[in-house]
Amino acid sequence: MTYSQRQKSIEKVRHDYNKIATHYSQTRRKQNIIELSLQRVLPFLKPRIHILDLGCGSGKMYAFLQKHCAQFSYIGLDISENLIKEACKDFPSELFMVGDMTKAQTKNTYDLVCMVASFHHLPDRQSRLDCLSSSYQSLKPGGIVFMTNWNLWQFRFWNYIPGNLLRFLFHPRTENPQDFFIPWGKAAEAEKIERYYHAFLLGELANLAKKTGFEILENTYTKGNKPARIFDAENIVTVLRKPC
Repeated sequence: MTYSQRQKSIEKVRHDYNKIATHYSQTRRKQNIIELSLQRVLPFLKPRIHILDLGCGSGKMYAFLQKHCAQFSYIGLDISENLIKEACKDFPSELFMVGDMTKAQTKNTYDLVCMVASFHHLPDRQSRLDCLSSSYQSLKPGGIVFMTNWNLWQFRFWNYIPGNLLRFLFHPRTENPQDFFIPWGKAAEAEKIERYYHAFLLGELANLAKKTGFEILENTYTKGNKPARIFDAENIVTVLRKPC
């Protein structure tokens, strides 16, 4: 993927989430599945922890931290201006900012970088490497990346696979059969919203982690907060550590 194609894809993600921000935020406030998948970060929460939340959306991770972490410092970053506005409705506005998750924020500052259902929106290998490299720079030695990605190989997404293969057959230089476009069926706007996702496999995530210098602590298909088989799992939970 060329630089211009990458930027166009990232802009589509920003545009789509700006369009659906209000309704998206309402649904995420009600979803218990998010709470379950985040349970696996609990062992890494400690008093006075410094947290960077990449792709923070409307603040789902901050809401979780309020329940489970007594003292923490937090910054949430998202590419969608409207999602940041939604976050600021519920939480202090100084905690959230619009920004690019592929670019380093500060060096050796954070104990924990979270990417909850956001990394899978990055459109190509280079943007994923950039994101992990910037996270590596932002973390203190021994710091943790906690990441969840949708498992798009579960049965309920199989109907998208033929279309993915057809796009790849006709445009093998620009399309990837692991790229999914999932409709947001309840958007109020007349414009049809199809959100971009990359369907990761465990080995692919492991390779990206190793390329950027991380140690892999966990890389698991999960359902709720428990390990699951690939075709039953809802998410992939990946935990990485920056060596001391």
